[in-house]
Amino acid sequence: MTHLVPFGSAGSRDTAAPGRAYAVAWRRGDEGTVSGALRADRDGLHLLGRSGAVRIPFAEVARLSIDRSRTGRLRGLPAISLVLAHGEAVRIASLEGAGALHEIVAIVERAGIRSG
Repeated sequence: MTHLVPFGSAGSRDTAAPGRAYAVAWRRGDEGTVSGALRADRDGLHLLGRSGAVRIPFAEVARLSIDRSRTGRLRGLPAISLVLAHGEAVRIASLEGAGALHEIVAIVERAGIRSG
């Protein structure tokens, strides 16, 4: 299950992973698109936005793909489509270009999730 952690709460600092931050936009299910940053650590992805943070453990990712279709894009950009084990869909678009998008895919693949 993805976890929404509001900023300013006691646990919000735990969501900030070390390393490179990517400027991204994301959408969970039918919720609105959020802009912010993506960080990764050995256990998962951390999406950090103004209203809170979303943690996606790699263990919960069932499927990964890049969606370049018109309906699959976010803000007109190709998006990573993650389908989680419980069926929730999360789409992530890089605001830094295709190279950064492929770097994010590589991070998820290194965790053992294959694209397809």
